[in-house]
Amino acid sequence: MLPPGQTEMIELLKHLGKPIVSVICSGRPLNIERVCQLSDAVLYTWHPGTQGGLAVADILFGNVNPSGKLPVTFLNSIGQVPLYYNHKSNGRPIDEYYNCLSGWNYQDTTGKPLFPFGYGLSFTTFKYDSITLNKEVIKVGDYIEVSANVTNTGSVPGEEVVQCYIRDKVASCSRPVKELKGFKGVFIKPGDCERVSFVLGVEELSFYGRDGSIQLEPGKFTVWIGGDCMSELKVEFEVRKSME
Repeated sequence: MLPPGQTEMIELLKHLGKPIVSVICSGRPLNIERVCQLSDAVLYTWHPGTQGGLAVADILFGNVNPSGKLPVTFLNSIGQVPLYYNHKSNGRPIDEYYNCLSGWNYQDTTGKPLFPFGYGLSFTTFKYDSITLNKEVIKVGDYIEVSANVTNTGSVPGEEVVQCYIRDKVASCSRPVKELKGFKGVFIKPGDCERVSFVLGVEELSFYGRDGSIQLEPGKFTVWIGGDCMSELKVEFEVRKSME
């Protein structure tokens, strides 16, 4: 949470009826659910360094369109700890929107985060669609290319950090429900569309086995492309020992 008194100060300012933009400087994720409820916008600067003030001013005055994405998950409350996007499957009901435990297992909160891994807003908006694969089946050692359209649906130019996640659906070791395997920053003008592609090969599809060696097992994979780990835009492909 913020230091004592700061959230209370924002609550008092809220009574003035003025727009509130909260700028938070911190080296780790904080419990800012109440701050978000009171604020019209939140800028999380982390530790920006000696030029941080100028950078923050450029964003607040609209000289720069922010494009940062969260490298961690932000929780609604401390009671959700631990909550992270790349957890292992545990056999309980899976929430399709986040692949985390559904809210039924909490008595006074939700199973979803305040802000998921990879999340971030800007002064424009982006739409993802038309995800495709260059192949639906590959053999071990080959690679596959996945692509999607990203359209700037807002009124100002902006950079979007496009992210690619995969899931190894069946393996000899328990695998995460999602893993980030690539990201690209693309600058898009209003109304324009960019085709963004990711190549997935041995390095991206392999994992450390029980004996500690790196291995790639045949099986089915799910791949997502989106603006954060909650993306629903996905396709599936299969890896086989041979193409016979």
